[in-house]
This record gives sequence, C-alpha cells and structure tokens, in this order.
Amino acid sequence: MSPSALDVVFSKKFARLPSEMSPFADGSCVAVVFANGVVMLLDAGGEVLWEHTLEGRPASVGVTPEGQHIYVSTDRGLVIFDRSGNQLRRVKERVDNAVLSPDGRFAFLGVSDATKHTSSVSLYDATKKGLLKRHPGAVVWREKFDDAYQFFAGARDGSRVVLGFARRVVCMDAEQTLVFDHRTASSVKGLAVLPDMSRVFFSTFDGHVVGLGLDGRRVYSAEAGEEVGKIACDGKGDWIIAASRLKPMIFMFDRDGKLVWHFPVPSRPIHVWLSDDADSIAVCCGNDELLMCRNYFMQPEQRVQRALRLINERDYASLSLQVLARSSAESLTALVNAVKDGTVQESSYKLIGKLPEQTLSRVIGAMVLDDAPGQLFRCLATFYMRALPLVLQHVGNLDDGARQNFYGRLAVAAVRGKDARLFDLLGLIHLHRGELVPAVKRFFEAVSMENCPEPAMEHLREAREALEQAKATSEVDKLFTTFV
Repeated sequence: MSPSALDVVFSKKFARLPSEMSPFADGSCVAVVFANGVVMLLDAGGEVLWEHTLEGRPASVGVTPEGQHIYVSTDRGLVIFDRSGNQLRRVKERVDNAVLSPDGRFAFLGVSDATKHTSSVSLYDATKKGLLKRHPGAVVWREKFDDAYQFFAGARDGSRVVLGFARRVVCMDAEQTLVFDHRTASSVKGLAVLPDMSRVFFSTFDGHVVGLGLDGRRVYSAEAGEEVGKIACDGKGDWIIAASRLKPMIFMFDRDGKLVWHFPVPSRPIHVWLSDDADSIAVCCGNDELLMCRNYFMQPEQRVQRALRLINERDYASLSLQVLARSSAESLTALVNAVKDGTVQESSYKLIGKLPEQTLSRVIGAMVLDDAPGQLFRCLATFYMRALPLVLQHVGNLDDGARQNFYGRLAVAAVRGKDARLFDLLGLIHLHRGELVPAVKRFFEAVSMENCPEPAMEHLREAREALEQAKATSEVDKLFTTFV
C-alpha cells in the first residue's frame, strides 16, 4: 500500500541542514539541532518557540519522557534546558550522546571517536556532585570499548543503554551488567528501542530491520529490499519506519515484519521519528526541511479509542493538543460528544473554531465523506459562516449521489439536534450552489404525517420552533415550510 502523498501537518524549511531532531512523545514540540551549533524548539504547528547558539559542535539532541528537559550533546559538553529554553546545567566535557533518567538524577553519557576506533559509556549520578549546578556529577562507572559506536539509545526510565557498532549491538544496564552482545552479519545503519527497551531494533546495510529481545535473541525481521538507514518505532513495537539511504523514500513495517506502505519525501531522509501512538511521523530531509505528518495507516477506531481514553482520564489538555497537532476528526467528535460537561463542550467548540484553515478543511472533508460520525455537524454549526467556503469546496468535489447523501445527513442532524444553524447552512449551500437540495425534500417526505412516528414529528415541531426563535434566513424557512 502506498499513499498518494503525505498528509503534512507542517513543513519547515531552514537555511541550514537539521542534523538531528527529537520530538516530544506526544508530538507537541520538536527539538532540532544544526551543525552550526543552533538548537531550536518548535511547537506542533512548526513555529519556533525558542533557539540558542551553543558552544561547540552538537552531536545529538534528546528530551526526557514528559518533555521537562531538552538536552544537547556537543564536543564541549552536555547542555540541558527546560521546556521554556532556560539553561539548567552543563557537563563540561565532551559528550556525543546522552540519555537522562526522567527525574534528571542519572545520565548515560557516551563518547565515540571514529579516528581512534574507541568509545565509552559512563553512568553519572547528578546528586553526588553538582550536575544540577552546571558541573559534572560523579562517575558511577565507565565502560570502554575498542571500537567506535555509531548509534546510541536508552530506556526512558534510565535503566538501560544500547550501543550500535559497525557489526555489533551491545546493551548494558545501570549496574554495568552486560545485558547482551549481539553480532550482526551486515553493517548497522540505524537503531531504535521501545520505551522500556524490552525490544531493540536495528537496520542493516543489506536492507533488513531486525528486532532483539532482552536476551539478545532475534524476535523480529523485516526486509525493505534496499539499503535503509535511520529507523524509528512506536511505543509498542507494532509499527517501524525506516529511511531509505538511496532515495527520498520512507518505509513502514507492521509488527509481523510486513512492508505495509512506502511514500516519497522531498529529499533523502536524514532522520525519522514515530510517535508512541503511531499517529504522527516526523522526517528531517537533506534539503534542509523538517516535515511533521499524519500516519495514513493509523486506523480511525484506534484514534477514537485514544480520544475516549483521554476523556475518561479527564485529560482535556492532551486531547485538545491531539486535536490541534494531528487534526483528527475522530478526536474532535469524541471531544464534543463523549464529554457531558457543558463547560468542556463549550471550550471544545472554541478550540475547533481556532483550527487553521488547512486543518479545518481536513476535518470537514472527513465529515463530508462520512469518515467521521455525524455529530461533527454540531461543531460545524458553531462556526459555519467561516467553514462555508470549505464546505462548498468539498461538496463540489462529490458526485451527485454522495452530495445528496451529505445533504440528507445534514438535514437529519438539523432535525435531531434541533439546531437551526444547520438548516441555515443548508439554505446557504442552496443559495451558493443554486440547488434545490432534493435530499432535504426526500427527508421531509419520509417524516410526513402518514409514515412518521410521533417522536420524529416532535423533533420536527421543536426544530420549527428553534427556526422561528433563531430567525433563520427566508430561504431556509421556505425549505422547511414547504414540507411541514
């Protein structure tokens, strides 16, 4: 399967090449570093929240699980910022890679020297000697290797670290115990781990993606058919994406190792990222461009379940962020309808009203094509004057049958929801498109006195009263009175 194009949430073109990125787990922000020493934090819409120029050449960037800290490894030390861009502390020695524990107490620090063919990984304890005060903490232990590692990753709780060498993948825990040492048949070209590091994935020169369990045994295998580089996985290991090293292309594999789709990107991908829920993809490209995209293969029911979970947890801030960052029509529906609190509903309407036009257009498109439940019409009614041009655009792209189906569903939603604004919207569509909207006629004929049950007639009477109170347009009033 191959989508025709990426559904791009934002595209950011820089004047220089991004060397590495590290989005937050929820996709709300993206930390980016550049070869010239600049580190930036972008929001979900691609706007720059802050930027700093560092001393030294940056090698990597990372974020702690909840986004409390952004840390940059450079040849002059490790620099740690808070989410607002304030520098918290600095380790004044060369650090090529780092993994911080969530509480900031421990840090795995890696140094790799390709010239001398040596490398090391150290565990620092921040509480013993002032890492929190911008000085190196105490070294708990340091492990040296007679080879230069190329890739470095760690568990989010800071319990383990894994290093990818040319033909070797090594995992160690915080007690300096060797978890496994796996030898590879082909050169390692990328590395990704699950949050708890129960599974480690690596890509190889011959186009394979391999997964290892904590015992170092192979538990996963996929084949792209060509050389792949950087890889990323979701939070459960259900999806893995890989960047082609030969052309501007990204591959996605499922948990069984099946290649489910591939899609082109503007230039050869340098770095890739996949959100924990597999709903968002980020790509750094060789043409100095950063893309944040929607995952086509994410099933709608999965998005609905996630939205409902957030609602049950009353985590409305995260749900709102999901709506803005990923433009999920299903999330909008759940936000508006599954929460019965009037205050929350009102705030959700305001949130939807702030959606940028591109996002709003996608939501309306999903609604028109019936990819989302009909309750979204209520959202539409809240800001229908702003949405009308987009509605007309999407409706105009439908064939006659689909268009009349949309009109009919809109009329049903108006009657059942007792919302005069939806009738107003029908009238405006009628005026702009010059159509009689026969689906409306069919609907009202179906609920005539002869075959309409009393509850439906009651809806009609209440809708009529709502129309009168709202002083609906004469065209809408004419449409209604013709059939009632």
